[in-house]
Amino acid sequence: MNLPTGVLDLINKVYAANMQLATTDDGQRQLAKIIAEQVRFTTRDEGWGVKSSSPSNPQGPSQLAYNNPQGKLYCWRWLDGQNAGKPNGVLENPVFLDITGQNFIPVVPTDHLGTTSSPPQQPANPTGPPQIDLLSELKNINDEIGDIKKLLEVLGLEIDQIRDETIVLSSRRYTAKIFGATVVFSPEK
Repeated sequence: MNLPTGVLDLINKVYAANMQLATTDDGQRQLAKIIAEQVRFTTRDEGWGVKSSSPSNPQGPSQLAYNNPQGKLYCWRWLDGQNAGKPNGVLENPVFLDITGQNFIPVVPTDHLGTTSSPPQQPANPTGPPQIDLLSELKNINDEIGDIKKLLEVLGLEIDQIRDETIVLSSRRYTAKIFGATVVFSPEK
């Protein structure tokens, strides 16, 4: 899932104004929180924040988290570790992760860019939380269903082959002459 363009623009602006923070782990955590506060301020969507892997672990240093109303927790890793603290430190396509089960940390909406005196009345992202590309997801599901059908066909053929071999084996009869008498027997019985 792609990060909304308006949010990525905010990340770039806040990073440009505070890139010196990105040179240390603690500075990156502080910068990630500042970015989340700005995104929450601008979008007026309280789903934006930061995250930690658990309540007892520190906040992640380079992730922007989104806690959607359905209980899913997502994040985007936006900082390029090799270029942290440099002008090209923000990834062009932040890495998306479903981190449901980890710890969401809410932030206070704050205007770090000094763009307005109060939050806007309308969200910058009026369509709500980031949307999943449904057509792409449906295509992936359809492809997986196709793979499962092929596997079931192969398994069906193997089951048919085993059944046929069992029928052949069960119809075998052996004869033997014992003291002049012919004896017929079936080994399966």
